[in-house]
Amino acid sequence: MHKAILFPLAAIVLHAADPLPVVSMKTTPEELAHVFLVKPVPPDFECSSPLLVVCLEDGPASETDVTLRWIQLDGDPDMEAILTTKSFLLGGYAGYVFDRQDTKWNQVGSFMCRRECDGADFIRVRKLTEDSPALVLIYRDLGGSASTIMRTTAYQLYEGKLWPALEVDNFVWAGLPPPEREWHRTVSASQDRLVIHTVPSTSTRERETCEVQRWDAQGHQFVPAPADATKYCDPRTGKPLPGKAHTLGLPVVP
Repeated sequence: MHKAILFPLAAIVLHAADPLPVVSMKTTPEELAHVFLVKPVPPDFECSSPLLVVCLEDGPASETDVTLRWIQLDGDPDMEAILTTKSFLLGGYAGYVFDRQDTKWNQVGSFMCRRECDGADFIRVRKLTEDSPALVLIYRDLGGSASTIMRTTAYQLYEGKLWPALEVDNFVWAGLPPPEREWHRTVSASQDRLVIHTVPSTSTRERETCEVQRWDAQGHQFVPAPADATKYCDPRTGKPLPGKAHTLGLPVVP
């Protein structure tokens, strides 16, 4: 029986990974959304976070530039808020996640999407398996002028902070052929497992790989589940076994 050549891990999240920074807000999400809509920023507005693009630019705004959504991300009764806005400074979109603590609001996540980004889609919320919580999914192109790196990062809101739970990359080198590095990944799910399939460039000698992950409730992240690999993956070809998992549409690719 042939074994698939090991490929860089499709999802890399360490148990020691730190949560995203938390910034105490001086405004509510509704007030902040209004400030985005009425740019330039009023003289009396205090910028709680230096990452708020509304504090960095004076460009025009319209109602279509700002979206405020209310969503349940954790176990407390308060709804969390997600605000996205088009940024003329970035040439893309900015997005923020807010969590209410007592009578105060905290900014628990700040994200930028400069290229290949849809403002309505680059921050989503969904469960990936039946035993995982609702996760905040961020889609971004982190590539440069000669590359495309589409990254999907999933975060769990836990104890008032966003903790990284899963990270999946697609990579394409857009230089002269053949590409130095290129791979495409897809994420599928069964009831309680993720199946991550990696297809490398045909110009390399690397083989396809198939990795299985499970939700770790104590670690608040997805972790490798190698004991389940033969239930979902063909060890000879490195392909997922048909009918064992359904596609999630992850990660997003241009």
